[in-house]
Amino acid sequence: MTDQRMRELTYKLIHMAPEAPPFPEEPLTQLKPHPTPTPKGPARRGLPTWAIAAGVAAIVIVLAIGLPLLFLAGGDGVEPATPTTTPPPTSAPVTTLPPTTPPVPVDVTLYFFADYVEATPGDGPHLVPVKRTVDIVSETGGIHDEFGAALIALIEGPSAADTQLYAGISTDIPGETELLGYTIDNTTSTGRAVIDLSADFLDTGSFAMTNRLAQIVFTATQFPEVDTVEFAIDGEPFDSFTGEVPGPRSRDTYMDALPPIFVESPLAGDQVGSPITITGFANTFEASLQYRIELADGTLLADGFTTATCGTGCWGTYEITVDYALAEPADGFVVLFESSAQDGSPINVVRVPVTLEAAEGSTEGLNLEVSSLTAGGAPLNGAVVVESPLTITGYTNAATEVRVGGETIGVQEEVFEAVVQLVPGINEITVTAGPLTSVYTITYVPDGTVEFAFLTEVSDTEIVADYAQWLTGEEADQAAIEDGEIPEGETMPNGYYIRNQNPQLRTLPVSPDVTIWLPTPAIGSVTMVTLPLEQWLSLFSEDGTPWDVETGEEPPVTDEPHFGYFGAGWVGNPYWLTLDADGVVIQIVGQYRP
Repeated sequence: MTDQRMRELTYKLIHMAPEAPPFPEEPLTQLKPHPTPTPKGPARRGLPTWAIAAGVAAIVIVLAIGLPLLFLAGGDGVEPATPTTTPPPTSAPVTTLPPTTPPVPVDVTLYFFADYVEATPGDGPHLVPVKRTVDIVSETGGIHDEFGAALIALIEGPSAADTQLYAGISTDIPGETELLGYTIDNTTSTGRAVIDLSADFLDTGSFAMTNRLAQIVFTATQFPEVDTVEFAIDGEPFDSFTGEVPGPRSRDTYMDALPPIFVESPLAGDQVGSPITITGFANTFEASLQYRIELADGTLLADGFTTATCGTGCWGTYEITVDYALAEPADGFVVLFESSAQDGSPINVVRVPVTLEAAEGSTEGLNLEVSSLTAGGAPLNGAVVVESPLTITGYTNAATEVRVGGETIGVQEEVFEAVVQLVPGINEITVTAGPLTSVYTITYVPDGTVEFAFLTEVSDTEIVADYAQWLTGEEADQAAIEDGEIPEGETMPNGYYIRNQNPQLRTLPVSPDVTIWLPTPAIGSVTMVTLPLEQWLSLFSEDGTPWDVETGEEPPVTDEPHFGYFGAGWVGNPYWLTLDADGVVIQIVGQYRP
């Protein structure tokens, strides 16, 4: 038999052999994204075992059956037909890979440990949430992809960015731990996750084990499909953790890992706008807690008080919505704390660093009123003063603290008082209470004087003044008793007394830039308003003398009647005159008399 005939018959017999059995279908669970496996030697490539066995069997058939037939065929001299089947190609076929889905960034929350609570009577570190952006790859997305990515990122530990937000942040999960798989069953009313970890997770130490389980449970249960967590180690169910009580684990299992005030939203590094929604858990005395929104330099934007759903030994939840006003974006803090039952000082203070967006905020119903303790009660804005430091007082219902200049002042029953050092010339004083900010401009004339006087004649260049004394309190009572105005032991009805023992008149030059403040009625109170010099002069008679209404003189009726300024321009109406070092009148303030 020729070699050519031997090859032809061999091909024929091979194609007559039975087909190989199909490839067995084995189920495979793979995480998305898949964790990086621990290297276990080079990967092996080649045919599966069943294929090798089938090939050997085919060769045996050829040897056992084909060779005798070849000899028989060659013996009778019959030429076999040329085979029509084309032999397999010698080159490997081209494999087309399915298109890949680009990674999708997703924000998840990871839970580590840090000693970040200020003025706390308890011991840290405590569980702290941080935000992490992870990439997931999926055709459809879904909880499982985010779930796996969150656990893998948690096992990797804190990032460099996390350490910038919380100094000393750490993890109790061994870095060699691998996430081998997980299942989530949410077919019942409570979602259950089973997380399979490598044996590296079983490090020694009961406290460390409790902490690492708390990290896993809080990270897993951020997803609404998961309420409880169970564990497997190397594919086998496992529940015998050191120092741990067996059973499904929920957040309630590890509440002791939290500080007394736990802020779950916003997270450190978040960019937030007005209104801010703050949520979390608290276990404080009588469930009370206070909050502040402040800038990085301590400027207070908003603050307030709220209560959790439970307290004094039990955990409650809270949700706070806060408005603030801010002209430009700035770094700041969301601050929560409680007041000590012993002395009222802040304790269990938690500061969450955030970026605050610019916002108009809500100021409805908020007030900030500021006045100075100057002669005649001249308003702070635009006043001229001759003494420093200056004491200012104010009222606000917008905050528990205000900032006057760079100093923080406490508010007691919505009233505050501050002492401000002045420099010669124009001074600007900024007062901030919650979302309200006012800027006041005052002029300090260190060599000036202030005189209390009645005016007998006025013009746009000079005034004629009769100096007197304005006395209040005990000094007023004593002077009135001495002058025979009241008997011994009595007090002045309105708390003040005017003494005018010297009838000398003084002619004083008036500055063309003189500022004039007059009291005017307001709803339930008296307020000060400023008038131009010309308008003030119009309140007097044509010759510049005051109206003597007691003798029957009747001031003309104007759009702003004289009594609107409590008799300004009438005889007997007192004023405070501020004079500079040259004796020039630079400010006139009308004195209100009840």
